[in-house]
Amino acid sequence: MPESARRTGDPWVWGGVALLLLLSTGSVALYRSAPQSTAELGTRAWLVAQPDAYSPQMARARDLLATARREAAQDNGPAALAADSAAADHALKAREAARSAAEQRQATDLWAEARLHAAALLADTGKRPWWRRDDEAALRDALRHTESVLAADTDPSLRLRADSLRLHVTRALRPGPLEWLPNRR
Repeated sequence: MPESARRTGDPWVWGGVALLLLLSTGSVALYRSAPQSTAELGTRAWLVAQPDAYSPQMARARDLLATARREAAQDNGPAALAADSAAADHALKAREAARSAAEQRQATDLWAEARLHAAALLADTGKRPWWRRDDEAALRDALRHTESVLAADTDPSLRLRADSLRLHVTRALRPGPLEWLPNRR
């Protein structure tokens, strides 16, 4: 075999080596982008199925509201209030990302539920036995939460709950035995 043929080599070999390097790099990139856990797989599947911002925000708000209710049932008030606050924030973000009036209404109602749950917790923690002074700061926070729900356009059942809670809190804010007397409005 002549010397010149040995130095140049077969052109198919260099093309094959280049193709092998390209396929190897692609397979490594594909492996690295694969989900590493079932939770990551579920998240990716959720984002592929629902690429909008509304659905994940609503799902997160519902999860946080459920967490708040579980924490309240276990008498962990601070954790429940934090979860309620986060749920309300996510519901507001979902409302901003809503594409229709129905989605806005659902997000607003979920926000109102989180605010009313927090208000009920604050009212319960603010109300003390008759021989001890009530925590007026907590009661005023509860009143602020209920009034924000009443100011929003929410479901009538939520407005009814907010009005009932507002009446309860305003009675508790009256000093001493005056809270049991009818309030003339």
